[in-house]
Amino acid sequence: MVEGKPVVWVKKKPNAYRMVSDQDGTRLEPSKSMVLRVVGTVFFLVLATITALSNVGIYNEVQYADDSSIASGCWEWQSQVIVGGNPPYCTEETIITEVVEIEVSDDQHIRETAKDWESGSTWQKEYRWEDVGESIVYGFIEDGSYYCVRYVPEFALPDDWVVEDIDASFEYPDWCDSAVEGQEGRVYDEGAHPYDDGWMYDAYDVERMSSFLNVHKTTQDRASELRYIAKSIVEQERADWDAEGDQSTLGTLFCTVPLMLLFLFFADQRPRVFVIDRQGNTITRRRSGRYPSFSRTWSDVNFSATAVVRSVREKHHSTAATEDSPAQHWTTHHPGLNIVISYGPFREVLLFFEDGGNVNVHGRVITDFMAAMGLEFQSENSSNISNPQAELYARPTLQYIAESHGVSEWNDVTAQFIVSWYYESDPHFIEKYPQFEENPEFMLEPHGNRPLKEMYWRPFFDGAGLATVRSTEDAQRLLDHLLSLRYPESTHQETPLNREKKAVVDASVASPPPSASKGDETVDVESGSKDDEAVGLFWNFDDAQNP
Repeated sequence: MVEGKPVVWVKKKPNAYRMVSDQDGTRLEPSKSMVLRVVGTVFFLVLATITALSNVGIYNEVQYADDSSIASGCWEWQSQVIVGGNPPYCTEETIITEVVEIEVSDDQHIRETAKDWESGSTWQKEYRWEDVGESIVYGFIEDGSYYCVRYVPEFALPDDWVVEDIDASFEYPDWCDSAVEGQEGRVYDEGAHPYDDGWMYDAYDVERMSSFLNVHKTTQDRASELRYIAKSIVEQERADWDAEGDQSTLGTLFCTVPLMLLFLFFADQRPRVFVIDRQGNTITRRRSGRYPSFSRTWSDVNFSATAVVRSVREKHHSTAATEDSPAQHWTTHHPGLNIVISYGPFREVLLFFEDGGNVNVHGRVITDFMAAMGLEFQSENSSNISNPQAELYARPTLQYIAESHGVSEWNDVTAQFIVSWYYESDPHFIEKYPQFEENPEFMLEPHGNRPLKEMYWRPFFDGAGLATVRSTEDAQRLLDHLLSLRYPESTHQETPLNREKKAVVDASVASPPPSASKGDETVDVESGSKDDEAVGLFWNFDDAQNP
């Protein structure tokens, strides 16, 4: 029995592997050209190098951030300023506006005409002013009312003033927030600003001045506004930013370092080989060459118990459903030779050489591989090959077909498994139906689960004297007819088939297959297109055996 998946599945390609014996040991290795492997190695090494340099740059950035003073001072684009005796501020924004004209009225109103530096457009603003103690109140005219702002002129403060020196309990004049009167008849004349070229601190919110300080000055040709932010706030922002940056940088390294290692792993394009050590009774699967690599070793190998076993392995394929067509599923069968080794109390399929039933496809390399283990194998001598299913597949019983396909009831649909065997086992199938190579589905109906077209199964039914299959007896009759077509010389002799008929389950129900009955097959599930070199079943059935 051949159980389990092979470690390596060798495709049906002559000279795909070869035996080599040199200073690195006796080994079985692929025969692929080294040019593609070198190109692959260079490609992945370049990617790994780029990723490594990026990692170094990221690491140095983190180290620089750790070595430098933590969040000290203003940002690089800011300047530190000292205002009076207050803690340092950092410059945040400077706004310069061109003043085209300044006009004043007799009732302490000012009208400024300003010009935009970029667009050249002009606009006007009007406001009322009044001295209130050591403060100055500007009442800007907005929507017919005075919107008042308190300013403290620099000349009214000592050199070492602090925000706490400014009285927060300030009372605005009564006219603040009141309606503007006499605006239409107010007369403006060109004149100088009453506080020309004098810096004034915005004291609308005194408590906020410790954190954010706005300074204003108006001259005959421009209006300047400077906005400061406390240095302590900037340092806190920088500390938060650096903490987030460090986390982000470390997160980047957690992604890029494994990526670099992955590139290095793929850069190792050395072929995987089987190294045979008869003295140590081991077989090792590793990369070729002297340099280390991930490997697997089978110890305590009993080389004399190594067997070559023929079997037919299955591959299941499928395509995804689309708007135009439903999902499709099909199975392909791949005859070949299994190399089964014994190590300790265990057995394992080391290699499966797919050959389509022609032992000469890989005969030479199998002979050399067995010779390396001290065994003799002759590809032209079929007695070297254990083939537990070949005879049963060549002359199947009804129970064998039922167990192979999980048939629980024989009818017209499940009877097509019998017809399918007849086509698949025909050694001259391609000669009879050359169109198969261009269109493997030429025998299938275009609808449902793709059953055989009637023209491909009806002649067999008629030849067996059957209009339809409704029972086990009908199915057996169909199989007998196909066997007689395949082996006409034994039509009048008692065959293992006839003897087996006594063991076929009664009525119209065939026994479900036991789990061990498929031991000679390895099932690999694949998605994609059909293998061009394999001939598979022509249809699929659901669990209810419906097409």
